[in-house]
Amino acid sequence: MKQLKGFGSMARILIGILTAHHPSRWGYRANARRTFLRGSELDHLFVFGRPPVPDWPYEQEEDELWIDCDDRKEYMVYKDQALFRYALDHGYDFCFRACDDTLLFPERIVSAGLEGYDYGGQMPCKLSLGGAFKIWFGGGYDYMHGGCGIWLSRKAMEMLIADKLDSIECDMPAKVDVGMGLMAEGHKIWWDDLWIGEVLKGRLSWDSPLRRDPLAAYMRNGISVFEDEQLFLNPDPQRPISIHDPDVHKINSEAMDGMVEEIKRRNVAMAQAQRTQEVPNGD
Repeated sequence: MKQLKGFGSMARILIGILTAHHPSRWGYRANARRTFLRGSELDHLFVFGRPPVPDWPYEQEEDELWIDCDDRKEYMVYKDQALFRYALDHGYDFCFRACDDTLLFPERIVSAGLEGYDYGGQMPCKLSLGGAFKIWFGGGYDYMHGGCGIWLSRKAMEMLIADKLDSIECDMPAKVDVGMGLMAEGHKIWWDDLWIGEVLKGRLSWDSPLRRDPLAAYMRNGISVFEDEQLFLNPDPQRPISIHDPDVHKINSEAMDGMVEEIKRRNVAMAQAQRTQEVPNGD
């Protein structure tokens, strides 16, 4: 485990990257490994769900964590919990949770001064006043954008692991008051960045008056927040610690897709043959 000095103590930081087995994600991982992860002074971990078929022909790599959950995007909340549990079990003080299409600058993460915060990132839902001043939307849209990367302390990760997530179905109302007389469509799925924000605010009721002041809601729940779109969204390569969805060359995956489909067909045939054998013959 790599150790880094932070605020006079030894801070341990893990880069956790959520990904999937689908061939469309392979190019992103290859790009990360050959660029910003190569020679990085930070440890990293790619987090997957289950392979799409039982006889998946690829072995788990040393920098990968495969967990027993659906591998699709809707189930990223479970990948998050597994990532945070891994981070705590292995002695990390902080986790920078990112997606596989996020370009990271590990050396800037180290020097960004985020060690004093529990929750950091860029909130995508804001109302611009005069083009210069922006305020956050409330009502459930005041969370850090998962694609830009999310900084989390040990305390924040403990809260997220402790959350009882029985279903990916979100109970957000169909219409949500986000402030300034504006309404927005509620989410039907617990998208993982939304879920992280809601847990760290304390799982407030959707009509709680505390939602009118998002920063106060986080602080009331003991979470110190750092929000800066210049660090997490700025496309200028000289400044940010992360850039979401850069122009990454994707490996031609036609052959990979064909192999996956062949494995699926084979498994369907095997399942049909097994059901045929299990049908009683009437004797």
